[in-house]
Amino acid sequence: MLKITSEEARHYIKSLPKTEKRNFSDVFRGANPLAIDLLEKMLELDADKRITAEQALAHPYLEKYADPSDEPTSSLYDQSFEDMDLPVERWKELVFKEVLNFVPQQHAHIGGEPQAATLSTIFTGYKTASSLVQSIVTGFSSFGFFSTFIVFAAFSTTFIAHFLTDSTLLSGAFSMLLARLIFTTRDSSVLTLCTTFV
Repeated sequence: MLKITSEEARHYIKSLPKTEKRNFSDVFRGANPLAIDLLEKMLELDADKRITAEQALAHPYLEKYADPSDEPTSSLYDQSFEDMDLPVERWKELVFKEVLNFVPQQHAHIGGEPQAATLSTIFTGYKTASSLVQSIVTGFSSFGFFSTFIVFAAFSTTFIAHFLTDSTLLSGAFSMLLARLIFTTRDSSVLTLCTTFV
């Protein structure tokens, strides 16, 4: 319990009724014992005891699917950024800087060369989306935030299908739209929702 750094998480876990651990062999009767072993190792609450992704891929249950030559190990993720306790204004600055430093990833397309999104095409997509979103938000603001958000989500799907055929354009335009909404909103529920997408 001491390893859980979030006081809210510790409080929640302590509030749960005490229960005995169930044997997965009883829960999943007839399942492959190797699958049960892997599942138990993956669902270990203690992160220091939990099986790593690399170890899971090398587990006997996945042996026939494993291909070590096609399973590169990434470097450890630095999550110190997410642990910072900062005021909302500072988070807005950091999100804005992240948008400014956005570099579209290039992926090879089937039957052709990778197509990099230029800054001008990203801004064109953003400007188109921005003006349309502004019209939608203005038109539907009388219906309340959640109704407006549903309309925005429906619009986004249409926009993606019609304007953004390249995922890099989508990433750039969507990031800029989120940043704009974050910087202009005064509604804390909108801000909370937006920051979950960032």
